[in-house]
Amino acid sequence: MLNKAKIYVFFVSGCIGIYICATIQPFLVSLTKPFSLVTTATATNKLTDVYSGTLKLDLQLVNKQIDHLYLHSNEVLYNSNQHWQRLKSDDSSLPKTPQETVQKPAALKSNKFYSFSGLPRCLIYSAHYDSYHSVIKFVGFGPMTDNHLSTLENLQCSVDDGFNQSELVPLSVYYRISTFVPWQGQTYDSYIYYCTTRISQPTSVSLHYSKNRQNSVVKFSLDKANERNGSKKYKFAACVAPIVLAYNNTKAIKHYITANTFLGAEHFYFYIADASDEVKKLLLSLSIATVYDWPLGELSNKTHSFGQKAASAHCLYNHRVESEYLVFIDIDEVLVPRSAADWASMVASLSAEHPKAGAFVYQSQMFPRNTKSANGSFINRHHLWSLQYLNTVGVFDLYQWSKVLVNTDRTDIVDIHNVRQCYPGYEIINVKPEVGVVHHYRLYDSLITDTYSYQDRYMSRYKESLVRLYRSMFYH
Repeated sequence: MLNKAKIYVFFVSGCIGIYICATIQPFLVSLTKPFSLVTTATATNKLTDVYSGTLKLDLQLVNKQIDHLYLHSNEVLYNSNQHWQRLKSDDSSLPKTPQETVQKPAALKSNKFYSFSGLPRCLIYSAHYDSYHSVIKFVGFGPMTDNHLSTLENLQCSVDDGFNQSELVPLSVYYRISTFVPWQGQTYDSYIYYCTTRISQPTSVSLHYSKNRQNSVVKFSLDKANERNGSKKYKFAACVAPIVLAYNNTKAIKHYITANTFLGAEHFYFYIADASDEVKKLLLSLSIATVYDWPLGELSNKTHSFGQKAASAHCLYNHRVESEYLVFIDIDEVLVPRSAADWASMVASLSAEHPKAGAFVYQSQMFPRNTKSANGSFINRHHLWSLQYLNTVGVFDLYQWSKVLVNTDRTDIVDIHNVRQCYPGYEIINVKPEVGVVHHYRLYDSLITDTYSYQDRYMSRYKESLVRLYRSMFYH
């Protein structure tokens, strides 16, 4: 009887051993590189004998689900909704929470351009209250003509504060952000329209069109985002030019966000006219991005630069309450301080020198994207342009590709390459390239010649930090 029991125990033990070997054999085979043993334990769960390789597992330990256990050659990350633990890493700059950059998906902020039956060439995108002048500003498009004002005679607005509604007052042109060199086929300019109001805290405004028995009303909400001089959520944020032409380069967007975040940006405002699903998915997954629908449709070829002037105006008026400063740069650009470590230090120094500064204009330095770093490198694969492209044709003249950084409480009208006007009492400052310059990584190979090019390695000083930040922001 005893011998039979021993045989039974040996048989069961053998089966268990065979099962364990069959189970872990694929795991061991999959480790294609040297590994190190990492062990950790807590009071409620125990994780032992974890090998660092290139695997992604879901484990059930002591009735507690552990989601997304990442194992890499240099670090092991335990990522769950309750806990984030770095078991082994040489990078102390990684975020302390797994969702610091990528959070729950946000909704695309749907907007459209409103038109009126009798005014097909007057389109309105948004309305904003300007407490400095006590007016309601409207961002939109209008015809490229000097007598556009006469076509607005049947368009009026009324303002509401939730209790009272004002009388109808005429809509007029506040500013036509005209184009110095019109695009081929362009028939629209960007416009800022306005109507006056005596209501100090308006909550909504309605546009009324009435002519020849044709009546239409469009109502816009006004919220605290249109007030000035309030507390600010961000020191610096960036307004991005409309994304167009089925844009699909997610790596370029990641570089743009990484480089400008490293230097000072805390939030980004994107406008999507035409982008791939991958780009939309990326942008909507980022907690540091607000994404607007920019539905140009047939206007794409009838406005200058896909309506960028109007998008910039919307970004300034709609987000002045959130950010003390706004930087207007494209996806292929980085605002680089040359005399300071970051945007904050650079602007602090400039503001001390120019206490009445309302806006700063930065010259552009072109880096044609016709050369690459070593094939197969991380920098090359992930389009880290500020580290990848070092050949430059130098700094362009002022207002030729220049970009701007504005104090949101002091700037009234912004353009693509300059600022049209600040509020009374404030001035526009032209920044010297040795203080700060915009690095423009553009497909412009014809600019490179044997005699007119050199290497600028300024951004290379941040190589390790930029790569670490890129990994931490987009490698969860």
